[in-house]
Amino acid sequence: MKRRNKNKLFAVLLALAMVAIIVPTTVLATPGSILAGGTWHYPKEVTGTEVVLKYANVRWLQLITNGIKIDQPTTLCHDFKGATLGWEGEIRRLRHGRWIEVESTLIPPVGDEMYQVCVDAPIAGTYALFGYYNASGEVSQTPEAFTTISGNSTEGHWNTGKEFDIDLKAMPAETWLRFFSRGVEIEYPSTICYPFERGLQGWAAEIRMWNPETDKWSKLETTTGFETEGNNESPYQACAQTYFAGKYALFGYLDGSSK
Repeated sequence: MKRRNKNKLFAVLLALAMVAIIVPTTVLATPGSILAGGTWHYPKEVTGTEVVLKYANVRWLQLITNGIKIDQPTTLCHDFKGATLGWEGEIRRLRHGRWIEVESTLIPPVGDEMYQVCVDAPIAGTYALFGYYNASGEVSQTPEAFTTISGNSTEGHWNTGKEFDIDLKAMPAETWLRFFSRGVEIEYPSTICYPFERGLQGWAAEIRMWNPETDKWSKLETTTGFETEGNNESPYQACAQTYFAGKYALFGYLDGSSK
């Protein structure tokens, strides 16, 4: 081999070695992997079809679920265990062969639940969950941090009664239910209401009463609607008629999903 060719070969090998040194190692995830097990969640009136994806052309993002094709705008969620493993997740929409970013929200777990990445999908189309590894390994909230439902983790206030922080270990709920309020303690029967904007995005509401004899939350008949009938500018809320003094809370679930 000529000396010049040997020099070229040496230069190529040296360059490859340097790349191997400076490129950080990341954990790869594939659709259906431990980072995002389970299925997509959306309201029952929405028709969703799973789309098998082998790859996606977003260089710095890893595709971590199969896609979902929906027939109308809706709230779309997917479990995301990756949030506890140093990963950041975001849902994107396929448009003309490109994956367009849609504002995603990481919803903290309550009790034994898992983190979820959710998005208010603006139009029908194909969506998928992507992620990237956060070198710091930090997540804004850990599952262990959510052992109490406090004023910092809810929005709004009850229309009556005395509010209190809910101890999730002492007063656990069904795993398919999500807390949407602090607790409220009332001393006499009344109609109790709490803001519930998620009701406009496919979530169903249930106000429940804590039963200390069974250590369970008992469901009440719950109605949802605008505070002022016919006025869509007034707050959207969930209400229930109570018949006993006691402790109550507002729960919700995506209708037709994991229930």
